[in-house]
Amino acid sequence: MKKITLGIGFLLTSLIVVVSCKSEEEKKAEKTIAEYERFVDSLNQVTMDEAEPNLAKIEAEFELKSKEAEKAMEEFSEKERAKKVATLKTTKTKYTKYSETVKNKIVKSSLLPMQALRNSLFGVGKVNENRNFNWVTKENALNVYEQLFDVYKEHNHEYTKAEIDEIKLLLLALNERKKIIEEELPSRESSRIGVIKFKMNTKLRIDRIGARSEKIEN
Repeated sequence: MKKITLGIGFLLTSLIVVVSCKSEEEKKAEKTIAEYERFVDSLNQVTMDEAEPNLAKIEAEFELKSKEAEKAMEEFSEKERAKKVATLKTTKTKYTKYSETVKNKIVKSSLLPMQALRNSLFGVGKVNENRNFNWVTKENALNVYEQLFDVYKEHNHEYTKAEIDEIKLLLLALNERKKIIEEELPSRESSRIGVIKFKMNTKLRIDRIGARSEKIEN
């Protein structure tokens, strides 16, 4: 009798442990899906000026959280899973609308005067008419300056006076961003950027003298 009682007690304990473990897994799954929803909802707080140059990062983060949420669905019962499917669909629809809005804004921006110039110097959608360089960090600052200078050197004979004036303003805005992250930059990279700035300012000053007022249409 004692052995039977012990056996039943062991089975009950095992059952409680299994149920408890399952409950913990479900809690983790709930948290994963909630984080997915919060991420998409938080995008409403991101301005278009911030979203345009960071769309690739936003899309990568969405894909990661979307896959994690899909994986988390495996932890729910069939009944619970059916409820969660609706949540995931709604969240994905929200994100799709947001992504399309940003992409449409990028397309419209590219049609504005000078946007083609900015795209060629920094990459499509990286900088718009507000000349926001918040996306420049200690990791990419030197590359941004090098790309700007290389593209400018290659096409400097093609630019009009108005375009050179725009490039001057872009360089000034980029320099302001560099001041903010100055202390984070390795001294060697900061020195190389200083050389690029000097060379570019010199070329801009000289090139503007002989630049055309308007572009010659092909």
